Amino acid sequence: MILGERNIVLYGKGYIQDELCGYTFRISPHSFYQVNPVQTEILYNTAIEYAGLKGKETIIDAFWQLLEEKPFNKITVQNIVERCHLNRNTFYYHFQDIPNLAEYTVKSWADQIIQNNYEFGSPMTCLVPLIEECNQHKKAFQHLYNSSQKDEFITYMNHVALHIVKLFMKQSSHYVLRSEQEKETLIHFYKCLMIGILIDWLEAQGDYDLKPFVEQIFHLIETTIQAH
Repeated sequence: MILGERNIVLYGKGYIQDELCGYTFRISPHSFYQVNPVQTEILYNTAIEYAGLKGKETIIDAFWQLLEEKPFNKITVQNIVERCHLNRNTFYYHFQDIPNLAEYTVKSWADQIIQNNYEFGSPMTCLVPLIEECNQHKKAFQHLYNSSQKDEFITYMNHVALHIVKLFMKQSSHYVLRSEQEKETLIHFYKCLMIGILIDWLEAQGDYDLKPFVEQIFHLIETTIQAH
């Protein structure tokens, strides 16, 4: 087909629209556009994937960095792609939007803690992994806690706390002779205690040293138990 330099529109807008990879394109008679959009989308997504083999991890790292610097609702996709030197297409290939990225990031963080096989010698040491993570990502956790992702964040914190308390109970010889009902009650107690302490610390904007505070609480609990 040979086209001239000028087109005369007899009817309609002079272009058609098509959607590709989540974007809407206006296609005029002079536009170059693949005639097989289904295969084109597969081809483009494959190219995006190979162009950024570690794109997902890079985006997550950039998100954590930005969370340390600013509130969650101030972070934009543009901030993230500029920080990790990727394009917006790469971001949207991996994540639907920033809330989706936040949920995936917190879930990955929780799974990573759970996958590490901690050995706990006392109830206090149950909290060590969470304390270390909270201190390492103090500002980021505060920004998540004060954001629209608060409920999801607390859910995953509960998930982590429940897992590590159960692991402690399983490893500790002090609880072997307890009945299953007693074990479940103690698991629930320690999990609620851990989450309550962490939420109180986040509500206080982390203005006190978490580890000595937790050590003092468990020391008081242990001395009270021994006294009885």
